[in-house]
Amino acid sequence: MQNGDLILEMENINQSFFGVQVLFDAGIQLRAGEIHALVGENGAGKTTLIKILCGMYPEYTGKITIDGQQVTMRDPRQAHDYGVFSVQQHRDLVPTMTAVENMFLGNYILKKSGSIDNKEMRRKAQEMFALFETTIDTDVPVSELKISEQEIIAICKAISSNGKIFLIDEASAPLDNRERGILYGILRKLCEEGKGVIYISHHLEEVFTIGDRVTVLRNGRNVWTKNTSETDASDIISAMTGDKKLYERVPRPEISDEDHRVPVFEFENVSGSDLDDVSLKILKSEIVGFAGLDGSGTKEIAEMMFGLTKPKNGSIDYNGNPVLFKYPIKAIRSNIAMIPTERKVQGLAPCRSVAENIVISAIAKGKQPFFRKGAITKTASKYVEDFGIVTASTDQIVEYLSGGNQQKVLVTKWIETNMDVLICVEPTEGVDVGARADIYRIMHRLAEEGKTIIIISSDIDELLALCDRIFTLNHGKITGVFDAGSVEKTRILSEILTKKEADGAVA
Repeated sequence: MQNGDLILEMENINQSFFGVQVLFDAGIQLRAGEIHALVGENGAGKTTLIKILCGMYPEYTGKITIDGQQVTMRDPRQAHDYGVFSVQQHRDLVPTMTAVENMFLGNYILKKSGSIDNKEMRRKAQEMFALFETTIDTDVPVSELKISEQEIIAICKAISSNGKIFLIDEASAPLDNRERGILYGILRKLCEEGKGVIYISHHLEEVFTIGDRVTVLRNGRNVWTKNTSETDASDIISAMTGDKKLYERVPRPEISDEDHRVPVFEFENVSGSDLDDVSLKILKSEIVGFAGLDGSGTKEIAEMMFGLTKPKNGSIDYNGNPVLFKYPIKAIRSNIAMIPTERKVQGLAPCRSVAENIVISAIAKGKQPFFRKGAITKTASKYVEDFGIVTASTDQIVEYLSGGNQQKVLVTKWIETNMDVLICVEPTEGVDVGARADIYRIMHRLAEEGKTIIIISSDIDELLALCDRIFTLNHGKITGVFDAGSVEKTRILSEILTKKEADGAVA
C-alpha cells in the first residue's frame, strides 16, 4: 500500500444510547500517510465515532472498511487485530499500575523461556520517553505522576504498537509547547511510514499545523470534509455551529441600584498552574460565565475562589478585602458555595437521603436546629416543592434520583446555607432538557435575590442563554469579555479556539 491509498472508510454510522440517537449516518475516510483532523463542538459525536472504531461501542450500525475489507468492530482486541490503536481523551491507563505495566499491558515482551522480560520492557519504555526528551519514574503507579507524564505514557503505549491507524483524541491538551511539537513530529513520522492518523482537537491552530484534511461533525452528522489548505478557522467555526443557538435566552432585568454594582470578586494579575496574569471583576447580582478549553484556566479561577488552589502570583479581593482561602471550609464560611463537575463524588453523599443532602452544608455552618429530624424533613420538603425535585419522599436515597434531580438537590443544599456566591462548574452536564430549564430558573431567581452566580461551562449555548457577561480564556489569558445578550456564538468560539494573545485586563 502506498501513501494516498484509502486505508479506512466509515460509512453511514449510526449509534444510539438508551433510545437517544447520537450519530446519524456519520463517517470519515483516512488515507495512508494522512493526518485527518476531526472537529466539532462538545456533543457533536467525534469521540463516539472513534470509540466505535476502537470496538468500544459494538451496537453501532453502518459499514467499516479497512484496506478494502469490510470489518465488524465488536471489542478493542478486534480493533487491535486490525491495526487500530488510540489515545483516548481521558487516558486509558490503569492508575495502580506503573508506566511500564501500562505500556505493555496485554502486549508483554517475553523471554525465550516464555516469562515476561521486565528489563527489556523498561528499556523500551525509557527509549520511547526519550522521544519526548523526558524521563519518567517507572517504579510508581501512574496515578502519582503528573498529568502531562500520564499523557506521554498513553501516547507512547499507542505509537509503540504495531498499528497502522492511530486515533488521537485531545492528546496534546496536557502537554507544553515543546512536548506538543515533539508529538506532531512523531505523528508525521508515522505517516511517512504509510500509516494514518485521525486527530481530534478543539484547538484549531493544531488542525492547520498538522492536518492534511479536516472533517466537521455537528449534532451527530457530517457537515463537510475539506483539505486544510482550502479552508480557514472562520469556515470551520461556522460549520461547527450552524450559526444557531440551542437554548432560548431568558431576558434579565437591568440592575440600576448602585449598591448592586459593587465588585464581589476582583483578580489582579493572578497567575497559577493554568492562569497567566489574569485581572477581572465580578459584580454583585451578576450571572457571569467563563468559556475556554480544558487547561485554559477557567476551572482554576473557580478553584481559587473556593479555596481548592492558591495563586502563585497576584491578589484576589472578596467583597473589597484581600483573601486567600486556604481550605474550602473557609470559603463556605464566607458564604461562597460551589457545584463541582463530579456531583456524586465531590458534591453529594449518594448513599444518604434527599433531606440529609439538602441540610448537610447548613449543619456544617452551625445551624443547630437541623439536628432534629422534624426540622430536616420540613426544610427539605419546602425545597422539593419549590424546585420541583422529583422524588418519592425526602427520605429517598439520592443515588436513585435522575441526574437532573440530583443536581437540583445539590443546588438547594447551598441555597439553604444562605450563600452569597454560587460557583457552578458544568452545572447541567448529564442533565435532561426539562431539569436544565428548572436549574436555569433557579439561578435567575437567585441572581434577582442579590446572589452572584459564576458559571464555568463547555456548553457555549448554555452561557449565552443564562449569563449577563461571558469571559473567554485561551492558554491561561483572558481574551475578551462580552455581553451575552448580544454576542454571537461564533465570536465566543473564535476567542477560545483560535486567539493566542491576551487583550489585557478586563473589568
